[in-house]
Amino acid sequence: MVKFMPDPLTREEFETLRQIGVLPVKMQAINRSERRLVLLGFAEEALGCLAVTDDGMMRIAMGK
Repeated sequence: MVKFMPDPLTREEFETLRQIGVLPVKMQAINRSERRLVLLGFAEEALGCLAVTDDGMMRIAMGK
């Protein structure tokens, strides 16, 4: 099955994803990068924290 992949993440968005992967952010997505990561399914809001999803971890592992 072919899965649609959006435009590559910007450097800022990828760095935000990596930071969230290291330590979940204890807030809701507030900036543009965080909101886009949630919309793309690479991060999610859970228990008041912003955390990386499995897809987000795969994206970090791919390095882009």
